[in-house]
Amino acid sequence: PITLHPYELVTRSNTPVVLGYYILHEGAYGVFDGKLKELTYSDMKDAKAGVIEATSTGGWIGFTDKYWMVAAIPDQKDSYKARFAHALSGKTDKYQVDILGGGQPLAQGQAIESVSRVFVGAKEVSTLDGYQDQLGIVRFDLAIDWGWFYFLTRPIFFVLDWLARMLGNFGV
Repeated sequence: PITLHPYELVTRSNTPVVLGYYILHEGAYGVFDGKLKELTYSDMKDAKAGVIEATSTGGWIGFTDKYWMVAAIPDQKDSYKARFAHALSGKTDKYQVDILGGGQPLAQGQAIESVSRVFVGAKEVSTLDGYQDQLGIVRFDLAIDWGWFYFLTRPIFFVLDWLARMLGNFGV
C-alpha cells in the first residue's frame, strides 16, 4: 500500500508589468477558509525562504491581472496545504502557487479518485458565479477585485449589466 496526495501547480516566469493601481490587485491570490488572501509579486519575493503557506478546506489559489486569471481549484470537500512561492532561476523570477491535498491510502488492486479543476480565462462575472454555484467553489466571486466597497460595487455592477442587456450597450 502507498499514500497518494493530489497536487496542483500554477507557475509564472518573469515579473509582469503591473498597472500599480492601489484599487486593483495584480499578483497571486486565493481563498482559504472563506477568506481572500492577496499577495503582490513583491510580497512573494520578500517572503521568508521565498514561501508563504496557508491551509484550508475549500477555496482556490492562482494568479490574476486586470482582466484574466488562472486558478487551481481542489476538491471543495478536502483539506489541503497551499503555497505561494518565489525563486530565482538564473536571473529569471519564477512564481508558483500550488496545492497539496491530504493523503489517500491506496492498497494493491484498489483504485482511488481525486477531482481537481483549473480555471484559465477572463474574469466574467456570470461565468465565475456559474462555476461557484454549479461546482460549489468557495467564494469564487472574489476572483474579481470589487474593492473595499464590495457591498456597493457588486450590486451597482448588476444594475449596469441589466441596463446594458435591456438597452444594448453600457454607453447609455
